[in-house]
Amino acid sequence: MQLKRALVWFLALTTVVVGYAFESDIRAYLKGRDHFDLAKLSFSNQMGQAIHLDKGYRGYLLYYSDYSGCGVCLSKLVDLQRFTEIYDDIAVVSILNEKDDWRQFNEALREYAIPGLVLHDPMAILRQQLALSEHPQLLFFDRNQRLVAVLPLTVEHERLWKQIHIYAAEL
Repeated sequence: MQLKRALVWFLALTTVVVGYAFESDIRAYLKGRDHFDLAKLSFSNQMGQAIHLDKGYRGYLLYYSDYSGCGVCLSKLVDLQRFTEIYDDIAVVSILNEKDDWRQFNEALREYAIPGLVLHDPMAILRQQLALSEHPQLLFFDRNQRLVAVLPLTVEHERLWKQIHIYAAEL
């Protein structure tokens, strides 16, 4: 019993010490996400031209992916066409974040009828700046292009769409 109590105290003390030691790093990480401005990044379009996302929308829903043809992920997004009809003031953008030929990505989006602008982030700058997972995910940005939420596509379809509508209504 005393060994168990000593172990719990040791773990608690270790957590406090480590947390204190990395407090500035943790705060910097969270602050970086809070004050991230999407408008400062440029992506490329099909012609290779630099594109900045236009301001003026109530919000932005970005499908950010590192796979140029992930059918499982894209199948979860087939309802985006209906989403754009309901929330026509929220921009929908798909961005491929790797150096691969993104024309395959664009074709896969058309095959699944995913609406919106298609862009390329070959250096994965958005992923690096926001410390995002390598796996496909949806990113919500508010009208000021500040990050509101990150939704992984590993969530089951019904829960994913429930969250999407919740965030869209809050934008």
